[in-house]
Amino acid sequence: MKITVADFLFCVALVIFPMLAVAQVAPPKADWTMLVYVNGKNSLESAAITDFYEMAEVGSSPRVQVIAQVGRPKQHYSTVEGGWSGVYRFRVVKGMKPRPANAVVDLQKEGLNTDMANPDTLEDFVRWGTRTYPAKKTMLVIWNHGQGFRFLLDPDPKNRIIAAKQIRSATEMQVFTGLRGPAVTSGHRAVSSDDDSKGILYNRQIQDTLEKLSKQGIPLDVIGFDACLMSMVETAYALRKIADYMVASEELEPGNGWNYRTILRKLNIKPEMDASELAQEIVSAYENQYQDGDRTTLSTLNLKKVDDFAKSLSDLSNYLLQNISVQKKYISAARSDVRSFGDWDQPPMQTSIDLKLFLSKLKDNNPDKIAVQKIDNTLSLLKNVVVNNYRSAPVSDDGYGGNGLAIYFPESKKIFKDDRFGDGYLPTNTIHPLEFVTSPQTSGWSRLVLKMLE
Repeated sequence: MKITVADFLFCVALVIFPMLAVAQVAPPKADWTMLVYVNGKNSLESAAITDFYEMAEVGSSPRVQVIAQVGRPKQHYSTVEGGWSGVYRFRVVKGMKPRPANAVVDLQKEGLNTDMANPDTLEDFVRWGTRTYPAKKTMLVIWNHGQGFRFLLDPDPKNRIIAAKQIRSATEMQVFTGLRGPAVTSGHRAVSSDDDSKGILYNRQIQDTLEKLSKQGIPLDVIGFDACLMSMVETAYALRKIADYMVASEELEPGNGWNYRTILRKLNIKPEMDASELAQEIVSAYENQYQDGDRTTLSTLNLKKVDDFAKSLSDLSNYLLQNISVQKKYISAARSDVRSFGDWDQPPMQTSIDLKLFLSKLKDNNPDKIAVQKIDNTLSLLKNVVVNNYRSAPVSDDGYGGNGLAIYFPESKKIFKDDRFGDGYLPTNTIHPLEFVTSPQTSGWSRLVLKMLE
């Protein structure tokens, strides 16, 4: 069969043009995609809008994608931006307002789960965000209230109302006057509480969800908690297989949280920065925002170093348990000499402490050379975990420590008994159990704490 020139060119076109079409459709990978899970379906509703404004002062670029899933409750704490309800996904661009008309996805309209305290909702957001906006590196920020080693909601509605009023007034002052107000701190104790569903997210649910995604080829480079009290050993250990770095606070956070404006400006100036540099820039921006005006902290943690450190801490704890008759008075003295994060709040918290400060106090005047050696080894490994940290003067001056990583150690047996969420530290607990407590490699600390609280 004779092939003409026209036939040949037609065949070549069939091969080449589809390839060109595919190349044009496939979006180029950005350097970074920042996924922000903004659960404003609670008393932080107005603060969620404020932080969106900050993100939109810079917005997305071809090299930095800012993707926010924003939820607002049916019964509002704020009517800003029309007082809409529901959950929407936004590709945040410069000057954008957080309104449904600007969203790329309406979760309810698409038949998706709108309960932001449900781990399935978090999973779908991360899966969708990384697929729709692929990047060389990915950061997930979980934005909401925080309670530390478990993600739970303050049961007292009076505290929720007080916190809502404080945060609203501070937020409105910043939005409408442009002035930086006082660092108002929420009394809430949850990372992702949803007023509509009355649900809450637990640490273990987030761990299981993100580990599943990681095994399916959706890893994270940085995970951040724009929330209170999340820089804890228990949380870092839970997330050690999920991301390279974690950014979180030992202390309560001000209602407006992170400084997204500065973070995104720096990231857009240098989008090629690696995970460690971005995490440290977040801490720096936070420090520049709050300085020494309140009790504020923020840390960058190297999650790849957590395993060895946690095992060393457990080994130390087991040794102290074996010698508890001698060591009990030194442990008690060290604990009484370290203040609890959030103990100044209403209601006060007296459950989590700075680990480095506690271990340093325990080492002082301890006559057991083996115990001292094990403390030194644990402190050395802890130094590898804490890449950088910021603590305001009130934290360092008032006996809180603020050295980057906290741990659960209630001040007394009564406080532990009154902590309705303290059952998470019991080895018999089966409700979203903590791996740090249940794993034989790391359970030494929890057993030591329970022994001290007998």
